[in-house]
Amino acid sequence: VFGFASAFAPNFSTFVLLRFFVGVGLGSGAVPYDLLAEMIPAASRGRALIWVGVGWAVGTLYTTGMAWLILPRASWRMLAVVCALPTALIFPVLAYALDESPRWLLEAGRTLDAVAVFRRLADKSGAGGDAKVDAAIRAIAADADAPPPKEHPFGVVACKRLAAVLAQWRLSLRVWVIWFSLGAVYYGSTLTIARTFDKNDDDDDVRCRFRYDVIFSIFTASLVGKAIAIQLIDVVGRVRMICA
Repeated sequence: VFGFASAFAPNFSTFVLLRFFVGVGLGSGAVPYDLLAEMIPAASRGRALIWVGVGWAVGTLYTTGMAWLILPRASWRMLAVVCALPTALIFPVLAYALDESPRWLLEAGRTLDAVAVFRRLADKSGAGGDAKVDAAIRAIAADADAPPPKEHPFGVVACKRLAAVLAQWRLSLRVWVIWFSLGAVYYGSTLTIARTFDKNDDDDDVRCRFRYDVIFSIFTASLVGKAIAIQLIDVVGRVRMICA
């Protein structure tokens, strides 16, 4: 919504405000990793999560490619519309196609809904007829008549979850540093390197423009990196892949 709205911003301040709310929406970008991690068997979880990153890499290529094609020929407003279009088309479908987190359903007291998700996952993975899996699902279903968990105000729940994150502050800090470094080094250096400066006789008149063809070429390398990581993550380990 805000992505489309930014294409019709009447001034720069409104445009920045609308893009701010787009960024707020991107804050939920880690949720697909969390949801997929619950649905994928441990044996293939590492490779599957990297495949989510492939979608991010394709998205950066799409955005940069559209800028490369559109901006020399049309307005930036068209670019804003084109970049918002895939999300507008895909997410309504995903909202109905994806199963809710069974863990969240159990915590919310929706045991029968969680059992239905477990059965679908078992059928999709070919474990629907496994005696141990069926027994585990029946054990969960047996708790359906149990009283629902006590509900707490949202603020209390949020504080408890924040406290749980802070309790693991060493691990959280390391992950934050890794993601900050990736963003600063990869995206920051890419956007800086891909700029060209045009300067005339007036020293104060310096125009900066991006070389979208260079940015596109650099981002293409991320697909190569994802392909390598998918093959090696279960061979060399997670930490070595991060360092590499």
